[in-house]
Amino acid sequence: MAFAHSGKPDDPRADEYVKTILTLLDAGLVERIVLSSDFASQKYLRKNGGSGIDMTIANFVPRLRRAGVTDAAVRTMLIENPHRVVSFVSHA
Repeated sequence: MAFAHSGKPDDPRADEYVKTILTLLDAGLVERIVLSSDFASQKYLRKNGGSGIDMTIANFVPRLRRAGVTDAAVRTMLIENPHRVVSFVSHA
């Protein structure tokens, strides 16, 4: 399950995302969760007054940690799972 837009400071779904992620973690599905900022607008650049490209790490990860998500789970969602999702494996 992918959570796009996670970390945008103006996202009204942030609390809902945290609750859903906690439910998925409780179900043992940490290896199925990927977080992204879906950074597609210049309004989020710091030079334009936005929160910057690191908004998922700077804004959303602290919410997850306050909710009790472990560093290991955060690493899995931010590093290990995306690596696995975008890895190219040749079947030749």
